[in-house]
Amino acid sequence: YLDDLHVYLEGCVRESRRRIDVFTSVEDCVELRLQVSAVYACLECEAIIEGFQVPDAVRNDDAFARMRTACNQCVSVVNDIFSYVKEAKAGETCNAVIIHQMVHGMSASEALRASIRLSDKAVGDYFEARQELESRHEIDDSTRGYVNMLQNWMRGNLDWYRELRTRRYTDCLTTAPPPATTA
Repeated sequence: YLDDLHVYLEGCVRESRRRIDVFTSVEDCVELRLQVSAVYACLECEAIIEGFQVPDAVRNDDAFARMRTACNQCVSVVNDIFSYVKEAKAGETCNAVIIHQMVHGMSASEALRASIRLSDKAVGDYFEARQELESRHEIDDSTRGYVNMLQNWMRGNLDWYRELRTRRYTDCLTTAPPPATTA
C-alpha cells in the first residue's frame, strides 16, 4: 500500500510540474494517469480491508502486474471519456479524448471512439493476463478475491458513470465538444 501511495504522490508532483508542457502522445498521458489516478493505492487499501493476502510468487508475476495496470488504465480512460468536456472547459490536457483530438486532429466523436477502444483494450489485456496468471499458479481464495476486485473496479467504475450515480459531471454530460473560446 505504501509503495503504491508513494507512486501516486510522485505522480501528483510530476503532473503539477507538467502543466506547462503539452502531451505529444496518448501513451504519455495514459502513463501519467496510471500514477495520478490513485487506483493502485486504493486497490491495496481495499485488499487490506478485505484481508486479501496475495502470495509473493503471484504478486511478483508479470501477469499480476499487467492485470493491475489494465484495471488502472481502464478506470482512468473511462474517467477521461466521461470527464473530457469538463476538463476541456477547464483547459486540462491530461485526458485521452483531448489528446486524441490535439495530437491526431480527431473530431470529438472520433476521439471518443479511439478512447473507448483504448479502454476495451485494457479490459482485453486484463483477461489475457488473468488467464496467464491462472495457468502458472494455483489461485487460492484470497488471491481470487483480489483478482475479482480488479474486475469489479473496472465494471463498477463504468456503472458509476453510466448510471449517473455521480453528479460530478452532470453539467458536462454530453458528447458535444466544449464551445470554442474567442480571444
